[in-house]
Amino acid sequence: MVSLQLRPLVCPEIPGVSPEKRLEVRFFVPGGCVANLDFVESIFGNAGDPNLPECDAGLDTEHWTGTTGCVVLAPHLRKCLKKDLGLPHVSEATELQKAKGVCWTNEDELYNNGKPFKITMRDARGIMVTILADNYFGYCKKETKTQIGLTANVFGLAEEEHAGGALAFKAVNLGEHLSS
Repeated sequence: MVSLQLRPLVCPEIPGVSPEKRLEVRFFVPGGCVANLDFVESIFGNAGDPNLPECDAGLDTEHWTGTTGCVVLAPHLRKCLKKDLGLPHVSEATELQKAKGVCWTNEDELYNNGKPFKITMRDARGIMVTILADNYFGYCKKETKTQIGLTANVFGLAEEEHAGGALAFKAVNLGEHLSS
């Protein structure tokens, strides 16, 4: 597995009012998906070695939102059998499990019929963990943006991109043209 740490911007600096705030996101991918890391790094930047104190968001409380995300790319999970994942046999499944297809009839049934899927855990503290059973580049970017959005909601005083809101501060116009 290969790892990359990102520190995407959540709230830009407002000079004299508040410093910029960033979220911490760590990606883990198999060696064959390193190009996915290159893709998200080209968009959100590289936060450096997470083992070094100068790259530890927890030590930079002035600029860290207090939220942390983790994204694991695991395309091999598409081959997991429903039985091996502990899903019930159809004879022991609830009506909801039957309706959602999260039970098995034949022992060789693949989870989600072998198609890509996403498993996510998020909590009110701003801890986010996502497993992507796919290797599509766009999902890495989309998941990072989703985690930025959740962070904006948890942190407050920040708006998601295209959310339609803004924080306004008083400004003074000194004129557009000055004559001597």
